[in-house]
Amino acid sequence: MAEYDVGNIRTKAVLDVETKSGYWLTVYAQDHGVVPLSSSLEVYVEVLDENDNTPLTELPVYYPSVPENSPAGVSVLQIRAFDRDASPQQFTFSISSGNPEGYFLINSSTGLITTSGRKLDRENQAEHVLEVS
Repeated sequence: MAEYDVGNIRTKAVLDVETKSGYWLTVYAQDHGVVPLSSSLEVYVEVLDENDNTPLTELPVYYPSVPENSPAGVSVLQIRAFDRDASPQQFTFSISSGNPEGYFLINSSTGLITTSGRKLDRENQAEHVLEVS
């Protein structure tokens, strides 16, 4: 939508880079002379990305298992996430709840959850529910 007296061009709808990354426009200008003069030019409008999509994991809930008395560094689960906004895919992972005793560690860059070396005892606690953000 153009403001004819000023030359400003505005959108009628919200643009989303995930739908279309850019637009070519032909801008045409004409004066009001007795013999009108005109000119045109091509303009490319690049749509910039906005962080408007929530990161998602492959599954909403995971059910891994790990042997009791596992030493430090045993892999429990590799969290894989994706975000339609992030390019390249860069995330920061953390265990936000369910780990007050510190039985588990998470690599903040890769999302790999490992044992911390604290002794896991199935008879004492058979299940651990972690929330990762």
